[in-house]
Amino acid sequence: MFFTPRSGSSRIADLLSRTKRMGRVTESFNPNFMPNMTRAMNAASLQDYCLMLERRLQKGRVAGFQITQPQLRVVFGNEARFLARYGQCPTIWLIRRDLILQAVSLYKMVTTGISHSPHLSAEALRHGNAGLTYDAAAIRYWVAHLRHIERETEALIARMQDSGAQAPLRL
Repeated sequence: MFFTPRSGSSRIADLLSRTKRMGRVTESFNPNFMPNMTRAMNAASLQDYCLMLERRLQKGRVAGFQITQPQLRVVFGNEARFLARYGQCPTIWLIRRDLILQAVSLYKMVTTGISHSPHLSAEALRHGNAGLTYDAAAIRYWVAHLRHIERETEALIARMQDSGAQAPLRL
């Protein structure tokens, strides 16, 4: 599943995982999570990591993961390496309809450090939001950032389709 930050990907991944038909859909290629995951799997290379992920996350013969375009570049180094491994896999592209609300959510997450508020108590949420002021310039930056990721993802998907991959399911 391709996504942009604050698009609802964690909730969708949870729903997909609960179907027991999509494997466990995780953000396995997030550079912030990978060091602990590679150590836990004792993976010596990206190739080992990918093979172990596929085995550990699959249900039946299906495994899934979430990835952003920036994560793809950091982890795989370039698009060609990613496409060589996953270019023919069925994909979902999650896009949030309201880019402004998404950018406000991203600004709020970066500013407060709160990423998944449904998991917090009301008190922790109030404390995290205390003193939050909205910064129009910062929100404008996040709008541009999110739009850039969307454009890159759209171009990647077009190249995948040019190479014979099926069109993604757009959510």
